Amino acid sequence: MSVNNTELLSRSYDEAFDLYQARFQTISSNLSGSLFDDIWLFERSGSGFDTGKQPIRLDFSIFDNSEHFVLPQEFNLLTPSGAYTGDFKLLAKLLFLEGCNTVYTYAYSYHFSCLTKYLGYISETLKKEKVASYKGLFEFAMTRQYSPSKGFLHRLKPYKYNSAIAYLRDQEYVAAVKMLGLSDWPLTRISKEKWTQQLNKTCLDVLDITYDEYRDGGSYNFLTLDYGRHYFDYLGSVIEKNISVSIALNKVADDYDLFCQKYGRKVGSRGVHHDIYLRVLKGVPIDEIKESLIKVHFKAAGSLENSSWPNKLAEMQRWCQERFASYLIESTRQYALFSEDNLKKLAKSIDFKINFNSIQALKHLVYLIENETLGQVDNALKAENVYQEIKQTYCDSSEISYSRFEQQLNELKDVIVDKLDIPQLNESFYRSFNLDLFYHSKSPVSALSSSIECALKTLVASITGWRRSEFGFAMNDITLSRNADSQDSAIHPIRFIVKWFVPKTNGETKLNREVTIDTYMYLDMLRALTGRCDNDSIFGLKRKSSLLGNVVYANWLNFYLYYKPFVTVRELKKLNDLSEEKRAWARLSFSKDFSYSDCIDSEKVIEKSYRYCKAISLVYSKGQFSTSNLIRKYKAGNLPLDVARTWDEALSPELKEHILSSDLEDSEQISDLVRLVSSAFLGEIVYPTPHALRHCWAEAVYRRFTGDVGWFIRSNFKHLNGSFFMRYLRNKMMRSIDEIAKRNFVSSLVARHIRGQSEGGQYFAGRLDAYLRRIGKNLRVAAPSEVRSAAEDLYDNEIVDVKANDWGICILRRRAMNKAKCADGGVPQRHKAGISLCFGCSNNLIDIGHVEGIMIHIATDVTVVTEPDLPFIFKKEGVSNIKKALRQLVSMRANSGDSALDVYINHLKDALEQVREEVVDVQYT
Repeated sequence: MSVNNTELLSRSYDEAFDLYQARFQTISSNLSGSLFDDIWLFERSGSGFDTGKQPIRLDFSIFDNSEHFVLPQEFNLLTPSGAYTGDFKLLAKLLFLEGCNTVYTYAYSYHFSCLTKYLGYISETLKKEKVASYKGLFEFAMTRQYSPSKGFLHRLKPYKYNSAIAYLRDQEYVAAVKMLGLSDWPLTRISKEKWTQQLNKTCLDVLDITYDEYRDGGSYNFLTLDYGRHYFDYLGSVIEKNISVSIALNKVADDYDLFCQKYGRKVGSRGVHHDIYLRVLKGVPIDEIKESLIKVHFKAAGSLENSSWPNKLAEMQRWCQERFASYLIESTRQYALFSEDNLKKLAKSIDFKINFNSIQALKHLVYLIENETLGQVDNALKAENVYQEIKQTYCDSSEISYSRFEQQLNELKDVIVDKLDIPQLNESFYRSFNLDLFYHSKSPVSALSSSIECALKTLVASITGWRRSEFGFAMNDITLSRNADSQDSAIHPIRFIVKWFVPKTNGETKLNREVTIDTYMYLDMLRALTGRCDNDSIFGLKRKSSLLGNVVYANWLNFYLYYKPFVTVRELKKLNDLSEEKRAWARLSFSKDFSYSDCIDSEKVIEKSYRYCKAISLVYSKGQFSTSNLIRKYKAGNLPLDVARTWDEALSPELKEHILSSDLEDSEQISDLVRLVSSAFLGEIVYPTPHALRHCWAEAVYRRFTGDVGWFIRSNFKHLNGSFFMRYLRNKMMRSIDEIAKRNFVSSLVARHIRGQSEGGQYFAGRLDAYLRRIGKNLRVAAPSEVRSAAEDLYDNEIVDVKANDWGICILRRRAMNKAKCADGGVPQRHKAGISLCFGCSNNLIDIGHVEGIMIHIATDVTVVTEPDLPFIFKKEGVSNIKKALRQLVSMRANSGDSALDVYINHLKDALEQVREEVVDVQYT
């Protein structure tokens, strides 16, 4: 029978031996030996998880090392043979028995691991005379690894939950040491609620994940939107530049049967003619094709000359080139108008206002025109009807009819096609795509297609925030309908609903889930690229199949090498003396979305990721991947040249010398080297994973109106309809991700605010802006890591919650909750949020991305105020709101020095001027 803590505490510690001996015999009927043996062997029960031939072996002799394990005071244990002075090893055994409350022997090794770290932490606090805390214990347990010769070393990656925390019986340990008379034990008992709070805080600080995620086995790698947005921007630019070319090439490749028919070959046959077709498509010169034919298919040049192939090679090249040109023109006409630049040209040609909202609405309209059959099936989706509705919102001129709009659209397509430079299918053409990392055994055509396909899938995953198991649907599983939301329909006139399975939460029940026009367009491009039918899985998957394992970081190495801002940063680094003028030029070379310093910081972190990924990718396909195996190959000089060069760059001279002088047959030495080498590669590493994309998505929810998110937000979030994304934050997993997202968002925002104080370009306003300026005053010249650390401390200690509105961000501070303008009895009522309350609130921060939202919400007030026949009593509230908005825009104009804000400022000033005679003392600042 088992003995509980209550029994132990009710007795004198001199009776403890009998109780522990009884428990020793009880925990496993297959355990032989004595309580005082160093080695305990447990035979497995053979049921459940507890299977396997090898017994569980626990070696308590490690606690003999007094250098690593220290007792606070001595204790005695009375045994049948007399008093026994307890040492650390005996204490470890008693605590193990105290916490061993399971009959499954497989868990004993986990318990032993947790106990070792618990006692290691206690010893460290005693040796260094530190104050013990549960937060310190949890951090120690997660991040330390015991080495018999060197003690507790920092691990590169944290231990999994089972090995560090799950079997940590700290409450039982505290009760036991108290019974044994160890009154100076550094830790005391705490409630379960406080234990959970401290563990959750430690997980956030150490792992950047919540306790729930850590327990459930969540990923430790978090890309965060600070780095992820650059990756998404790169993928978007790659797709926009290459999608039409890749689709055209795939169609030519699929025309092999037509090729066979034209040249008198059997349809679908393989052999010399198929080999020639592939080589012609790859752009191999005719002379090289002839050489290959002689070597592979013909034994002598004479037999080749007697065939009809040589005379047809040039004609085949022309045939492939002509079909490629035809397909490229076709796909360019289909997709070119979905680029932001071309949509702006279209808007200008039809006198539409040019802003985010009008461009999004036009994107929907262009899609309906490209797919006329939708209007034939559903009159509400008829392009002409949609045009007439959105024209009322974005066009000041009523003279531009729908037929005129179609004419302008077709003329713009013609201009784009006329300017299209049809490339020649040759080797230099394919080299321009930087496809080295996609080649392997693939042709350049399939390599380019693979790169674009991976980019499309990654963006779809990133802008939906779905799990990897939720992408098995086909295009037929997506329905289109008119948007009935009166506010939202002006921007998003079409709704795209995916009806599909969500296996993890809803099993066999299909759910309706909304996606945006951009998501749908990427899916449509993916279908065109792969040639799949409407009934086929767009991702080429069956339901519940895994997805995106290697896909999401397939373009990661090319991203580091060829992302334009990173290339610019590297060019600037070559300048020995970067003067202030050159720095100013550097800042101007970046858009508002990507600051110069931000790209430098990101490039440094991603460079380490690049080195590691490159080193792994070059050897993984050869089946050599194992860090210990790579170390042996590096010492022997047997690594591939590129991999060896990467190692030489990443490893310090001291570490290289250490590798060369180490005995790699010694398990302890090789273990230490694995840790050191991995640290050299993995320090600060970030890379995209499907789970990391979900974190980026949740973080983007909070950043959707801020100015530092760029393409990812501009393209993929509805502007006004909060229900679009909040439904995804209701399940347990997304709530834990949501907590991390808010922390990352606020930390990044504050860091950007502080950095902007020293670099200029402060696109902020609001009462919270002044608060952040005070914080940043002493951090303007601090290192980026110090700024980020200060920002994270602010969130942990001061921020209660975050809420993104169209007109600003409500960052609720602990010491300003009762001062919130929406507070009722000191409790904020944020559902009442609006310009009239938020402007002037000490919790409100306005970023450049909110300017359009402010102008949208203030538009009604401007209309009312400028109505000449309306009594002033009806204009009073509107005047007040306009003045509040004007103050914020004037403040942002002063902070940023950006004259582009003047158009908004003057618009509001003009509105107030029209009521100057009706109201005295109209203030602008």
